[in-house]
Amino acid sequence: MSGKGAAQRSEAIGSLSAQYSRLVSTSFDQNGEWGMTGRTVSFALALFAIASAQASSAQDIAPTQTEAEAAVGSGTNSQENQSQIIPTSAFAARDEFGDARLSPDGLRIVVRKNAGKRVQFAFYDAATLELLNSVDIGTGIEVNWFRWANNNRLVYSVGWVARYNERRQSVSRLFVYDFEKNEKRYIGFPEQGFIGDDVIFTDPAGEYVLLDVNQSIYQWPDVWRFPLDASGHEAAVKVQKGREAVSDWIADETGVVRMGYGPLRSGRTFVTYRSGQNDDWKRVARLKYRSDEAENWNIYSIFSGTDIGYALIPGEEEHEAIYEFDYSTGEPGALIYREPGQAIEAIGRDRDGRPITVYYSDDRSRIRWLDPAMERVQSQLEKALPSPQVRIISRSDDGQRMLVWSGGENDPGALYVYTPEDRHLALLASVRPDLDHSLLATPKAITYTARDGTEIHAYLTLPKGRDANDLPLILLPHGGPFGIRDMLEYNDEVQVLASRGYAVLQPNYRGSGGYGDAFEKLGEGQIGKAMQDDLDDAMDWAVAQGFADPGRVCVVGASYGGYAALWAVIRNPERYRCAASWAGVTDWKKQLRYDRDYLGRQLYEEFQVQIEGEGDFSLTAVSPARQIATLDRPVLIAHGKDDRRVPFDQYQYMVEQAAKAGKSLETLELDEGHSFKESENEQAWYDALEAFLAKHNPAD
Repeated sequence: MSGKGAAQRSEAIGSLSAQYSRLVSTSFDQNGEWGMTGRTVSFALALFAIASAQASSAQDIAPTQTEAEAAVGSGTNSQENQSQIIPTSAFAARDEFGDARLSPDGLRIVVRKNAGKRVQFAFYDAATLELLNSVDIGTGIEVNWFRWANNNRLVYSVGWVARYNERRQSVSRLFVYDFEKNEKRYIGFPEQGFIGDDVIFTDPAGEYVLLDVNQSIYQWPDVWRFPLDASGHEAAVKVQKGREAVSDWIADETGVVRMGYGPLRSGRTFVTYRSGQNDDWKRVARLKYRSDEAENWNIYSIFSGTDIGYALIPGEEEHEAIYEFDYSTGEPGALIYREPGQAIEAIGRDRDGRPITVYYSDDRSRIRWLDPAMERVQSQLEKALPSPQVRIISRSDDGQRMLVWSGGENDPGALYVYTPEDRHLALLASVRPDLDHSLLATPKAITYTARDGTEIHAYLTLPKGRDANDLPLILLPHGGPFGIRDMLEYNDEVQVLASRGYAVLQPNYRGSGGYGDAFEKLGEGQIGKAMQDDLDDAMDWAVAQGFADPGRVCVVGASYGGYAALWAVIRNPERYRCAASWAGVTDWKKQLRYDRDYLGRQLYEEFQVQIEGEGDFSLTAVSPARQIATLDRPVLIAHGKDDRRVPFDQYQYMVEQAAKAGKSLETLELDEGHSFKESENEQAWYDALEAFLAKHNPAD
């Protein structure tokens, strides 16, 4: 291993050559895929097989005491540590690797790899970590997801943005890679609709998939059985003919198509269902958007031989819990599992669709195994590894090999290979291997009360080596804005700012996720209004507590957070000295027009309601580019030219309007998307941000 962070990991846990010291990203799920929370009639494919895990004691798998201390750093507040400045390159030097998956037999690990602008899959021997093969996927595309169909075949989706009738349109296509033959094959028709990766069932033997696809944008989708061998689309068989108003199909665990749904012109959602392959289709629901009935149709599994499955339904305190659900009547049944005081956000399931894990969040992302044997393994790993978060992100079908991620808010994390039979925990790689973890600040959870009495949760990070009084403050609102939240987790930007001497406050303003539907709905129609008030109130709290100097506060953010930063200095210049925005929305009318094409009709209509609410709402009145004439504070605005989520023309329009109004902006344009893929681009943003803040809101 190389670098200070890597040196703080135990060599006894497992040593690798420098070739293998680089790691996947910090975003993991238990078998490479999350259960999907969705909205009305959401559905996720099966994740992995239930397998009994051999129990072992935490002592058996823990590193030695000295090694454990080294893994988290000394934690001292020595003046030497406090005075050191971590270069921005260390924060930006993300690994070239992305997500990782174990093959069902546990013999291979596949890692998504970013090689410059090209995307690759790298295959490793799970026992020796020897590189077996690298496969080039292409350039100018994104890998949406990938999963093993069997021990040899990897099914994956790629996406890009195309122009259609002068509009931007997201396009996805499905492929399979045959490891033994070293062949990539396209799965689909030569001509088909925009969405080409909606796999609703994968054959357990990996011989075929069921693909929900239309052969023309003017047709409703059919369900086709596509073989995963080299026989191509000529061998595809139609198993379900498209029906009027059915945009999506759902299959049970045996591959029988059992449900379809889609939008009606009235704005309602149409649901059709059948009990078995030989039964007639029946309309079982016409769901009004956001009605109580619609909330019940957040489904997860349909089982053969019965009309009873599972759904996530609001229960006590409006928190989602797992209930049985009768699809033939639309009626909820018995409670299967609830997490007291928490909303279940996702479900992990076995190959038969039975719940095996639940995910929820308090100040951290949590996992609860419903399989007692795996819950014991989870507990043992949490005791053995020093970081506050541990997640089994992927495992073999027999449970005898697992990929485990461990990290925390002041620890970018590391990936391990765990073999329960041998009780062996081997270090695979470290995130940010060149970071000295002992120099990183530790975020803390706080709460404050907004002006209307609403309780707001937030996270405060204080810089190391400085008195916690009258500090320069950076408000760092998250993106989204709806259903998204910050948590106690590692964040490069937070650490960059804290290492430069700034206190950082991340408010989970109204509309954020994780605090129940009622809190999220408080944000509807409140962009630039009450949501912005919550940011102002966060500043007031930090000042009242003595942490922040009221004369040295700036707002920094990305995506919606970038919008909030721009709007803060336009709306309340008396409060804020400056603002910096990455990929921020500058004109809401233009953004919503784009979202109509980018999100699709149903998601667009939902987002539109969230943005505008139910009353009169002036998008112009809360758009920074439209109100640029009142700007009198320094602004840094930066954007990626390849941004698919908030298009580059949002940046261009802001710059044009500023020039017309005679306003000066500091600008940064990068060959990048909505979030950073290239480390040099991320470093360019950090360097520009550091220089901007040093000029307009110096820490010293």
